[in-house]
Amino acid sequence: MKRKPNLLILGIDSLRADHMSCYGYPRLTTPHMDRFATEGVLFENTFSPHIPTTPGYACMLTGMDCFNTQIVALRHKGGLRPEVRTLPEILKENGYNTATVQYPFRGFDKVLEYSGWGGDPGGKMP
Repeated sequence: MKRKPNLLILGIDSLRADHMSCYGYPRLTTPHMDRFATEGVLFENTFSPHIPTTPGYACMLTGMDCFNTQIVALRHKGGLRPEVRTLPEILKENGYNTATVQYPFRGFDKVLEYSGWGGDPGGKMP
């Protein structure tokens, strides 16, 4: 059986590409991410699907516009509609194990949260 490729999606809030050395910034600011960029895929023409963070992630992890996900605000209450499929759910259906750090979006097998990072204990994401 052919081995599936590893998939790593880095979502970092408020990080400017023009301050990352892998995108040409003259100071070495992101050495570990630079290594990922040289050994993997570096996207150079990307745009946030929505602002602020919560609807942006909902768009990114569903492939839907924020108005179709119904996640349109930073402090959104409630989750996605049950019929909306997420990337982690699709990956799981295709034999992947999934995990997320500090962003408890629906469908991940494992969620790693660290209280020292200041997450809101009642602020679970959709």
